Amino acid sequence: TVSVLYCSLYSIEIMVAGPVIDKKDLVCHDPYAPLEPLIGGAKRSRAGSSLASFEDDSEMETADTMGFDEVASVQLRGGSTENFWTPANMLSVGDHVLVQVDRGYDIGVVMKESAPPSRESNPPQQYLRVLRIATEKEISFSTSTLTQMDAKALSCAQQLFTRHNITATVTSVTLQYDMRKLCISYHSTMESVPIRRAIHDFYQFFSTRVVFTRVPHPTKC
Repeated sequence: TVSVLYCSLYSIEIMVAGPVIDKKDLVCHDPYAPLEPLIGGAKRSRAGSSLASFEDDSEMETADTMGFDEVASVQLRGGSTENFWTPANMLSVGDHVLVQVDRGYDIGVVMKESAPPSRESNPPQQYLRVLRIATEKEISFSTSTLTQMDAKALSCAQQLFTRHNITATVTSVTLQYDMRKLCISYHSTMESVPIRRAIHDFYQFFSTRVVFTRVPHPTKC
């Protein structure tokens, strides 16, 4: 079914097959209330959920004293790989996990066995946490539904660029698992790309936080 989506700011019409981002479709058991907590008796947040996100930086700095004493390398949906706190000997390479990210949570795959943090690399207090292992439904939602949404969003993003006469090619679009952030990578041969002229339309159209990243080559995401 082909639908017409409108951006109210300039009444932009973009033809897509169904809604681009529909947060009602989100498949996720409460990420902060694990089906099987990584640590028994984990602290509870003000809302009462287990393994809640750190409420301030001081709590983050003491993660290794709370049982999260190893660091796991996790590849997120967008392809980037980051380190996260995790209890020792709880994860295996290939496990799909939900992890804390800036202003929300995402899904990823464990790429390396967890190990004590290296004090020579990034300060450990900068790491967020693995929340829990993802369910089969969540994994399927990420690899199927979200991937389809990514493809729709890429097409729409390119049309918005064209609408605003922005000479750039959208190379990849990745929706964070909780649908709170859309990452758009683009390539352009122009020295200056006037992304600002289209920012309001992107926010209005996708109804979520949009982050733009310029890449040096059209094949790189």
